[in-house]
Amino acid sequence: MLSDLSYLTVSQTEKSVKVVSDSGHLLAQYPLPDQGSSKSNDSQSSKTDSAEWQGDALVIVSPGRNGGKISRTFESSSDGSQLYMTTRMEGGRLNQPVTFRLVYDPTNAE
Repeated sequence: MLSDLSYLTVSQTEKSVKVVSDSGHLLAQYPLPDQGSSKSNDSQSSKTDSAEWQGDALVIVSPGRNGGKISRTFESSSDGSQLYMTTRMEGGRLNQPVTFRLVYDPTNAE
């Protein structure tokens, strides 16, 4: 699971943000297609996800397996030099919530 998260591609415009993993898996999109953005061909089910800005952080909540939920929060470090992705999984088969944070440094993509 974590090997797919070695690096992220973040595409941002004035009105939208999209975060994609190494393998092309859509991790986050704002606004979601049913919230007024252009239609997407990605397999992500936007009907059950929610996406919102909480201050400067983008928070995506998706249904997890077995009735749980997965929340992903994307935010910049205070100095803007890194991107934090905090994932919280809860419910389903988990007795307690599990939270982990990945820290990303920028690269010069060409």
